[in-house]
Amino acid sequence: MELGRTPADPLPQGQRPAQGAPAAEGAAEAAGGRGLAPGSAHACAPPTQSRTLEDLIAESLPEDAKHRLEVRLVRSSPPSAQFKASFHASYQVYKLYQIAIHKDPPDKPSESQFRRFLCDSPLEEETAPDGPEAGYGSFHQQYWLDGRIVAVGVIDVLPTCVSSVYLYYHPDCAALSLGTYSALREIAFTRQLQGQSPKLCYYYLGFYIHSCPKMRYKGQYRPSDLLCPETYAWVPIEQCVPRLESRLRPLQPGHRRRVNVNGGRTLSDRTAAPPFLSWRTLQLLQWAYN
Repeated sequence: MELGRTPADPLPQGQRPAQGAPAAEGAAEAAGGRGLAPGSAHACAPPTQSRTLEDLIAESLPEDAKHRLEVRLVRSSPPSAQFKASFHASYQVYKLYQIAIHKDPPDKPSESQFRRFLCDSPLEEETAPDGPEAGYGSFHQQYWLDGRIVAVGVIDVLPTCVSSVYLYYHPDCAALSLGTYSALREIAFTRQLQGQSPKLCYYYLGFYIHSCPKMRYKGQYRPSDLLCPETYAWVPIEQCVPRLESRLRPLQPGHRRRVNVNGGRTLSDRTAAPPFLSWRTLQLLQWAYN
């Protein structure tokens, strides 16, 4: 049995809210990520002092800091003026990422493929009196370091959650652990939006396949629940991992598990996914197994 989540669907009441504290190792990574500017004062809190994720992110840098990091939220669908102005730079980072990290041939991550995969969205721009100021829909959260894009987090903002769809970064910045840092920034962003709209209190990491190394990092964040595709009940990941580990079996030499997308369901020789998978999830699953 595999457990999964669906990025584009609002979450039920049973899932744990984003206001839960991240794992200790995640908090340490946040401090390291914020420390992109060497020489900042109080880079680490004293052992006896507890600091929130927001404290680490909001920590001011000295005037003579060598580097400056800026995070920009731009609407991708329909594309905002900021999104259009930065599109080429963002696409170039995506292309370099796919070639260097996922070993795509140079002609595969084309501009049209990038638009279909991470820019076009069926979600419509929508605002509500009790919703977040930026509204609902699809966004790119751009990370600018010293005036250039080094990473982009693709997210959907929905009435009850922020859904993390994808992250790509410049290969030159691989040592900065931007995947961990961006996830922590998105958790903080979710908590910020909750202050504007109390019902928006969940952070959604998307579909999870325990046997897929590309997705297992999602289990590092706490507290976290997985959705059982058979009962549709949310279960703490700590209870799921032993059972998932016991069901793993080695592949035969030369054998690859294949994913067949048919009628809204995603099936492999071991995986049964919920019937309400979103279009984004299906694309990511096809990518993960290719």
